[in-house]
Amino acid sequence: MKKFINIVLNNIICIFPIKNLLASLVMFIAINFLTNNIYPINNINDLFKYTFYGTKNLSDLPIELLKWILCNTFLIYLVLNFVNTEFEKRVQLTILRIGSRRIWINGIVISILISCFIYFILGSIILVGLNFKLVLGAMNFLEILKIIVLMSLSSLPICLIGLLLYLMIKTKFVIFSIIVFLYYLCISIGNTNRFLDKFLIFNQGILAKHYYSNFSFEWSYFYTLTFSFILYFIIKRFVVNYDFKQI
Repeated sequence: MKKFINIVLNNIICIFPIKNLLASLVMFIAINFLTNNIYPINNINDLFKYTFYGTKNLSDLPIELLKWILCNTFLIYLVLNFVNTEFEKRVQLTILRIGSRRIWINGIVISILISCFIYFILGSIILVGLNFKLVLGAMNFLEILKIIVLMSLSSLPICLIGLLLYLMIKTKFVIFSIIVFLYYLCISIGNTNRFLDKFLIFNQGILAKHYYSNFSFEWSYFYTLTFSFILYFIIKRFVVNYDFKQI
């Protein structure tokens, strides 16, 4: 167990070295600036709601769409960098040291899950720090917590899709482009059929979709976790039978 915990900790450090933490800091500061200039923010709950609001279609406030895409895809970028380093440079020695491909891939998946929460908790700390006066006013902490959990859990299956694509394609730029395209595609599809929004995995973290298509945060928690478990088993089976000599 101690060895597994060390694996996870080392992986998280690889995902968030100092330069990545600073880049995340700058990005959330920019997002905070945009949010405060786009929306009338009256309290801390408004700040969190509109920071992660997104759009219900591609033509509805393009700057908000770009802001939301930036916030979510930057995490994917960090995870893809980690995955690339893990498979290109550390895989042979890591598996040899651990002695089990299953433990290795379990460590990667758990590290990605924890990193999703770290990323959005870090963003939340920055938002609160930059708008501390709002904290002194009315606040619904449970609503804020639900948004943080939603954003974290909805990012997990997208990161796992990126990992699965890497096992097949091995080119970060292509994988990142595919994921961005799928975000735009799913937002567009959901606009034409609101019922589909509930089942499009790329739309689960868009607050605007929840209000527009009327599906709950609890549904997204359940759906993203179920989707993530399915992806996890596919990835684990893939890795167990993977020929690492190809790398």
